[in-house]
Amino acid sequence: MTDLRHRDLTLTLHDRGGDGLPLVLQHGLCGDARQTFEAAPQGQRVLTLDCPGHGTSDPDPDPSIAHFASDVSALIETLSGDYALGGISMGAAIALRLAVTAQRKPRALILIRPAWFTDAAPANMQPNAAVGALLARLPPDQARAAFADSDTARLLARTAPDNLTSLMGFFDRQPIAVTARLLSRISADGPGITPADLAALRLPTLV
Repeated sequence: MTDLRHRDLTLTLHDRGGDGLPLVLQHGLCGDARQTFEAAPQGQRVLTLDCPGHGTSDPDPDPSIAHFASDVSALIETLSGDYALGGISMGAAIALRLAVTAQRKPRALILIRPAWFTDAAPANMQPNAAVGALLARLPPDQARAAFADSDTARLLARTAPDNLTSLMGFFDRQPIAVTARLLSRISADGPGITPADLAALRLPTLV
């Protein structure tokens, strides 16, 4: 692990080492490098930047996908030569934005369980937004009980129990105020690109 200073924040960079084309692989909302290192093949060089408020990186008072992409862009500028770019869920949104906006384009793009394509606040992020709103106004135990008694939680218990388990874990994630802000702000955000931007991409892509 090393520190990367950007936007007056100290961010933690994880470099697993390994062979081949470096893969910059970003974690999902409220995740960290453990998620990306588990997903990537062993032996592949993988780099993950803990986004602000994630892992051991400083929190961002105004978190957004654009800000997080700017941080990852600063990481990319430290690399020499070509690289591949990817992400899981929120990390995929960061990768999509950078595939369009980065000055140094990746050689390939990997999108794992992308939670966004071009629209802000997609419907699939509503449960995360609901958890963030509850944590912002209630103590964690009361927020957990209120969410568990919601129609959203009952639907997920039937249709996506793994997703529900992940959401329930947010009520224990510290610091609670940072977690509430991340869930509320990022769930309402988007990658800030258009369908035309995606159509113009010319690089190998795995979804």
